[in-house]
Amino acid sequence: MSADDRLVERIAASYAPPRLGPNRRVALEQELWERIEKRKQGAGLRPLAAVVTCAAAVLWFAPAWLGIEASAPTASPPALVVAAVDVDAWEYDLFYPDDAPNAVLDVAADDERLPEDYRAIEELLAGG
Repeated sequence: MSADDRLVERIAASYAPPRLGPNRRVALEQELWERIEKRKQGAGLRPLAAVVTCAAAVLWFAPAWLGIEASAPTASPPALVVAAVDVDAWEYDLFYPDDAPNAVLDVAADDERLPEDYRAIEELLAGG
């Protein structure tokens, strides 16, 4: 027997579990069978869960498979929403940049639409 074979045997022996006494072995087998039986009881719901999941996936992707397109959202908010919410000009420009010819990112630090603290930050960033 070579040195490599002896090394492998020593490693295998170090990983071998300790011998169980008869009482401990019976208790271990009983616990094992209880766990197996518990798994069998829960196995009845797995096919039902799989069917429900497949049905949900089919319903979710059916419009795409049938070529039905969802309506695209509009670029600007409805007039009632804008009228109901008190929005400053700089906030409107920030939230809806496509509607604003001078977006917030393009305005100068001295622009009156920006709040005072934002103007101070803009001046710091601009090096002024």
